[in-house]
Amino acid sequence: MEMILPSSTSVGLQLYGFVESDFDDAAKFSRVGLSINVQDLFTDHILIKNGNKQALGGFAERLAASKNLGEKANSHLIDQVHRAMFLYQGTNRGTLLEYIHRVASNPDSPFLASIDLPLRDITWMARDDHKQATGLITNKESLIRESATAQRDKASQSSLFE
Repeated sequence: MEMILPSSTSVGLQLYGFVESDFDDAAKFSRVGLSINVQDLFTDHILIKNGNKQALGGFAERLAASKNLGEKANSHLIDQVHRAMFLYQGTNRGTLLEYIHRVASNPDSPFLASIDLPLRDITWMARDDHKQATGLITNKESLIRESATAQRDKASQSSLFE
């Protein structure tokens, strides 16, 4: 069965405080109107098992488990957000800007809506996740602006060589 997550479900779970719960609590998702296969949450490392507990996977854990997380056009929104957090912490700003342009060039992008949260709503996150999420939220407008400029510059440079 394919997992069908509403675009904000896993992001909402993470950003609004679902940190850790008993293992059986994941099954409750399917009883509250969400159409998900709970096992897919574990397969995709959205939830990480730890004994009889489960917790949401942070961006570092999820990227370690899946190097291409968030790269596919049909990636889950949480995968895209975690990829952006990973790139934000890195040293290659060009790669981050290219990624932001790909997932957030449209002002109505679900990606933008998912990171358009008050900083107080993410205080529960693990330290590094909080740091990267705060950076993305705080710098959202400049990242979008820079990504559009970088894309225009790239297009004009490539036309010089044609």
